[in-house]
Amino acid sequence: VTISTFMKKKSENGYDSSILNIYQKFLKGICKISMWLVGVNRVEDHYLCDKEWPKNIVSNHVSALDPFYFISQHACSFVAKKSLRKDFIVGLSVLALKCVFVYREKSEDRQAAIESIKARQLLVNEKNSSYPSFVIFSEGTTSNGVQLIEQKKGAFFSLSPITPVLLIYDYKFFNPAYDVIPFIWWCILISANYASITLRTYWLPKVYPPDEKKHANLSESEKINIFHDKVSKIMFQNMKLYNPKAPKDVDDYNDWPGSLRVKLEFFQASLGKIAVKYLNKEKKKSEKN
Repeated sequence: VTISTFMKKKSENGYDSSILNIYQKFLKGICKISMWLVGVNRVEDHYLCDKEWPKNIVSNHVSALDPFYFISQHACSFVAKKSLRKDFIVGLSVLALKCVFVYREKSEDRQAAIESIKARQLLVNEKNSSYPSFVIFSEGTTSNGVQLIEQKKGAFFSLSPITPVLLIYDYKFFNPAYDVIPFIWWCILISANYASITLRTYWLPKVYPPDEKKHANLSESEKINIFHDKVSKIMFQNMKLYNPKAPKDVDDYNDWPGSLRVKLEFFQASLGKIAVKYLNKEKKKSEKN
């Protein structure tokens, strides 16, 4: 409790501390052990990017395991719901990682969330700040891991250079992407994958926004759209290159039909009333927070 109070005070006042650094190292170890326990016995990192840190990262989102990877490797920060700060263990962790806290349930809070993300990306881009690399899962939900789905534009509003990262899970029994099922069931099934999952990561070269001089006649929204499409196409094409399960006959990321809706339909068709009851419960919990 004493450590928690001290860390929260430090975080709120913007100070760095040795306790935060120690806790970050502790988190990295916990995440590595957690990944091993659920079957990720091998991680193959392919760094095709530069060696400048910290980075503004845009990643595809496959599984609940994705944040564990980024924390275990670089103690990255993320976008997190403000309500998480109230939880003792999780709250301590998101504070130590210097996450960006936002309200995401109400439409009127979206602009404030975008501004918070934009401000953090600009700070990370300065390089001399104390903030860690900042990860955004720009698809806004998990996919089936086969290919990218359409990315949201919130990650591109700052027009800061982006390092795209691709996460590809090779598994033998249970696809870790199927995390739409109840969390307890998912934990049991993922644990059955013991020592049978390989996570391959591809850190792609940094992507820069449109040049100010060459595109001086464009509005900011037009530049954001160009930047968004550029990053999306690069990630989509590289997924085709590195993921053997990616469909080779689809050339445009806008043509890929994968979505959370498909996963929800599969979940409901498989479990019927149990699925409906669970999803309604999760919806009420989200609205309450």
